[in-house]
Amino acid sequence: MSPQLQTYADQYRQSQEEAHRVVAGLTPAQFNWKPSPSEWSVGECLEHLNVIARSYVPAFERAASAEAPRGSGPYSYGMLAKLFIRSVRPGSRPLPTAPAMNPSEKGMASTLDPQRVLVEFDAMTERYVSACAQMEGLDYSAVKVRSPFLALLRLPLGAMVDAMGLHALRHVQQAQRVTQREGFPTSDES
Repeated sequence: MSPQLQTYADQYRQSQEEAHRVVAGLTPAQFNWKPSPSEWSVGECLEHLNVIARSYVPAFERAASAEAPRGSGPYSYGMLAKLFIRSVRPGSRPLPTAPAMNPSEKGMASTLDPQRVLVEFDAMTERYVSACAQMEGLDYSAVKVRSPFLALLRLPLGAMVDAMGLHALRHVQQAQRVTQREGFPTSDES
């Protein structure tokens, strides 16, 4: 895999490793605890990534397997793609989440099954990494992908793959912060 694609794949692997560290030893009550009705639980942070992946992964797989221009990179992306990547990376300002991307009904209690969420998260990570490998030899700056959630957003495949890897890291870090919030239940309280 080219160094650029390896960087993208590594982002997904890092988010997977960090997610497992965050969730290790959590009870279902801790996994689903919300700091407030408008904030996400650990589980909802990860389920949000699953919701996103259910649409983005197939789009990436289709784009990577289609007849496409060949090239060897590394590639750079235009201003809009750079802005999108910047908007979803760790440390960026939170953006409102479109209803279709929400992990649950706003304000509702989180009742996610930790095992189901993690199994799906792991499966989606494998598919993201596989899509990175499929992109080898493609000019992934020329292949365009339309966002499944923002119909007007059509960006280079490489930019979208990079953005979603950074987005995964961002929400796994958010999940970690939930466990550090005041009021987070101890395992004795769960």
